[in-house]
Amino acid sequence: MFKLMLIAIKLALSGALIFYAFSKIDGDSALRELHKLPIEAIVLTLLLLAIQYGLAAWRLRNLLHKEGAHSSIGVALDAVVIGAFFSQTLISFVGGDAMRVWRVTRQNVAIGNATRAVLLDRLLGFVGLIALITFGLPVLFHIVSDARVHTAIIILIGAAIIGCLLLAYFSRLPTWMRRHRLLTFVSKLSETSRAILSDTRSLWTLLAISLGIQIINVGVIYVSAVGLGVNLSALHCLVLVPPVLFLSMMPISFAGWGVRESAMVAALATVDVPPPQSLALSISYGLALVVVSLPGALLWFRSRTKAKSMLRCDQNTRRPY
Repeated sequence: MFKLMLIAIKLALSGALIFYAFSKIDGDSALRELHKLPIEAIVLTLLLLAIQYGLAAWRLRNLLHKEGAHSSIGVALDAVVIGAFFSQTLISFVGGDAMRVWRVTRQNVAIGNATRAVLLDRLLGFVGLIALITFGLPVLFHIVSDARVHTAIIILIGAAIIGCLLLAYFSRLPTWMRRHRLLTFVSKLSETSRAILSDTRSLWTLLAISLGIQIINVGVIYVSAVGLGVNLSALHCLVLVPPVLFLSMMPISFAGWGVRESAMVAALATVDVPPPQSLALSISYGLALVVVSLPGALLWFRSRTKAKSMLRCDQNTRRPY
């Protein structure tokens, strides 16, 4: 019952934010803008997101190796693609991460190792996004003069850094403080994170992948902006879009819908992008995420069909004569 209430709340919040965005903006104009998007921009957008899946699979495989699970890139890609589909169809990325853990465990990986690898993968995604936001701070603070926004962003970055440091050194706490089952799990997660930090080559590889994934997200929106003829420079896109993506990753709405649209309109208004165009950009990005995740649905149904077929065969072989 609680889960159903949570889903209902998030659906209601997403719906309310989308309704608010369309009530304050000429929705028909935004939809007309979407129709202007050329096929070349759509194809390039989907191609960039497909490349992003490859990078995400590479990162997940590396983290599984750190956990002692030597899975192939194919296993990691299967988990990433199916997880992406469920992230777009369930209440948030949490459902997608749970599915990624489940897919990895089907390849004889212990659930603890799989869970820690997926959690560290999610954490590195946040780190990449925070790093991109940090790099753009000088330009961002020049564009947005509101001191409250400056304070909020600095607090956000500071909290992220402190959180990462706490995780890295959690395993060094006295043993009696880590006896609870959950704290033992966090301690093992901390040990893996410290192992990554101590391996300079692996650390820079993982950070480069994470940063590359976030730059691709920005690139997808910039390609759509060029296709729609939006007066938005690459620099402004690189600086203003990451905070929007960060807000959309918060598990407070249905796959980021509503939060992303409202934040995109507010962010791009600082560089005089008309609201209908901002809304069209956000919707095109969201739809691209849905479309590129559809292969995950095919893989999922194929695996379910195969599992049911194997179960029927097993039952037939056990049937007494």
